[in-house]
Amino acid sequence: MLIHVGRLVRLSLYLLGATLRARIRNSLCAASPFFEAACKQEWQGTEKDIIRLPEEQPEVIRTFVHWIYVDEHIYLSLKDFDTREPADLPAGILVKLYVLGDKYQVPRLRNQVMDALTSYRLKGEHGYALEVLDYACKNTAKDSALRKYLASTAVDYLCEEALYHLDEKLYPELIHDIAMHLMRARADMNEDPPLTFCDKYHIHGPEPMVLCKKGERNKGGWMFYR
Repeated sequence: MLIHVGRLVRLSLYLLGATLRARIRNSLCAASPFFEAACKQEWQGTEKDIIRLPEEQPEVIRTFVHWIYVDEHIYLSLKDFDTREPADLPAGILVKLYVLGDKYQVPRLRNQVMDALTSYRLKGEHGYALEVLDYACKNTAKDSALRKYLASTAVDYLCEEALYHLDEKLYPELIHDIAMHLMRARADMNEDPPLTFCDKYHIHGPEPMVLCKKGERNKGGWMFYR
């Protein structure tokens, strides 16, 4: 169950049945060393089966919980999307979900967010709002796969005039990322064979841990829910 209290989101397992509670706990622990530690009794103290996630947007947490259930598709609500600010449209929620996966050490979630962003863009979106690009720049490391990917798409859809008028004082990191993408693109031309999307933007741990399941790479599967 998700409870939003003031500026805190609490992920509470207390009111769930024992079987379902154990299933969700096991899924959380398998997905992330952060949640594995947070589920230990010595970390929980008096707040049994409650994990506090400060400052997280409730919708992002709901999306994360859906992903924990299925570990295959990312579900987003379509409710009120037509009236939302750019940062709260599907691409914005996906970017925030990636940041959550980065913060709480959930690499498989980050990989699937990358696929979902690609799928979303291929469904007719021409690019991502500047607010979304700026949020990614301010909340992930310079070498993050998310920033590299968003910079590559920005080069594709931002015209010369748009780049000319882009205020480097407001978006210095975005300007940096675009420049770095152009430099990498020149180097990639010499790669043989060329790097795949998975090679470029997915996170892969040391063997034998393989984060991309067989047949999953570049699948880009995701769904909306109402």
